[in-house]
Parts: sequence; structure tokens; C-alpha cells
Amino acid sequence: MELEGRHVVVTGAGRGIGREHALALARAGAKVVVNDLGASLDGTVGGEQPALEVVRVIESAGLNPGVKSRPPSLGNKPASASATSRSGRGMLR
Repeated sequence: MELEGRHVVVTGAGRGIGREHALALARAGAKVVVNDLGASLDGTVGGEQPALEVVRVIESAGLNPGVKSRPPSLGNKPASASATSRSGRGMLR
């Protein structure tokens, strides 16, 4: 799958299947907006660390990640729309 020049938003990209999707999409050439609530396995919200780690993995592989967006509030359409519009306006690394 060739995604060079495409922008994708992966929610839940800090761990598990979301993380693996973000890494695979980056390897395929996409600029990935890494978005994650930072929730731990018990469901508590813990911060940006999981998303930042995925960005570091993408960067260390010599790939170009998209922005690391702020965790949206659940059901907050403006936050999701903001992450999408930022990735499309050249705010990528």
C-alpha cells in the first residue's frame, strides 16, 4: 500500500492496534496524526506519553510523522475537526 503524500489521523494511536496502524501507515509513506487520550490499561487518563512515544518511534525510523494532536474530549467534534484541519494546512513536521 503506497500512501506517499497522504495525511491520516489515527485515534487511539498510543497503544495496541491503533499504535500498530499508525506505524504501518507511516511506513507506507503517510504523514500520521498521532492522537491518543493517554489512558492506561485501567482506563485512567494519564497524559501524552503514549502518543509521544509513537511519534518518537516514527521519527527514529527516519519517517515523517504528522502532528501529535492534543487528546480530544470524548464526543468533542471540534477537537477532532481541529486535528484534521491542522494536518491538512501544512502544520506537519
